[in-house]
Amino acid sequence: MTGPALCLFALFIVYSATIGYRRSKRMWGNCTEVEIRSADLKYEHLQANKGSKRKMITMTGIIVFMFVSYSLPYLSASMTAICASLLCVLTGCCSSKDVVKEMQWEFVIFLACCLGIANALTSAGSIEFVGAWASDMLSFWTKPFPIFALLVFLALAVSQVVTNSISIILMLPIALTLCMERGFSVMPFCIGITLAASIACCTPLAAAQIAMTQVAGYKFKDYLYYGWPINLIGYIGILLFVPLFYPLMGN
Repeated sequence: MTGPALCLFALFIVYSATIGYRRSKRMWGNCTEVEIRSADLKYEHLQANKGSKRKMITMTGIIVFMFVSYSLPYLSASMTAICASLLCVLTGCCSSKDVVKEMQWEFVIFLACCLGIANALTSAGSIEFVGAWASDMLSFWTKPFPIFALLVFLALAVSQVVTNSISIILMLPIALTLCMERGFSVMPFCIGITLAASIACCTPLAAAQIAMTQVAGYKFKDYLYYGWPINLIGYIGILLFVPLFYPLMGN
């Protein structure tokens, strides 16, 4: 996915430095002095709690451990994350009380529910049902590009309200079925759906890392107002760049 993803990354950088910057100034540039001072105090508090040079070295070591563990087959990704979290507490980089206090528990519950939904969809046969329904609905389209554009849009839309993994689980079987039936190339459909599900940012529900930013005081409408141009640019970019690197027809 390197080629299309780098092109999208370049588009996002240009947007953030131009239109996105001006939009952010209009949205948050008129904060009152009390709000600004409150944010500054919170930032200073976080900076003061970051600790000494020893903590920075320790955290660097934990990050290196995570990268090494991810690349080796001995520990799963979830077990690696748990071990790294425990190391942060055991080495004194943070306290268990601070973790409990700062944790956004509502989003932890949300993500856990999303995983349950994904397992339920898989075990209940819902994915096969949706795939058959989509195949019948798209039967009158013979060209690959309209189908590609629709599936990418659906992946992007679904990812706004559930995690991107569930969106990918829903869309990929549909794409694979249509590609095998009509002789389309599988790779561009898989890459397009995966990228679309990964760039959703119009709501804080789209991904865990987006939900974590709510600690800064952003409102739900802020994500929608600032994120919809990014999603529009990303959607157009996927439709342009993915077929450029991987033609939609052929193997």
